[in-house]
Amino acid sequence: MPDDLLTHTLRVIQQCLSARGVPAQQVAPVLRAVDTEMRAIFGGDRAYVRAHGHALRDRAICEEYASGHGVATLAHRYTLTVRRVRQILARNPAISHYNAASKG
Repeated sequence: MPDDLLTHTLRVIQQCLSARGVPAQQVAPVLRAVDTEMRAIFGGDRAYVRAHGHALRDRAICEEYASGHGVATLAHRYTLTVRRVRQILARNPAISHYNAASKG
């Protein structure tokens, strides 16, 4: 049976740190603390791992909005709902001037 997502993630972090020369005795307590906290918070939940493609798309949407494109135009261009584009813009701190009621 494959590892759960958290166990796999911690193993990858351990391998990356080890490859960079970080001593195991420094890494182990941190990994245990992360494991304990993450399981306390998210134990039993299903994990959703967002694809990189969305991050790139969302950044492009924010940049295009900042350069003057309207929400409706961006929704059509990226095959999203207007509501979804507004959610993406609202999450981006670089769009501090964003107002869901502005720009159609």
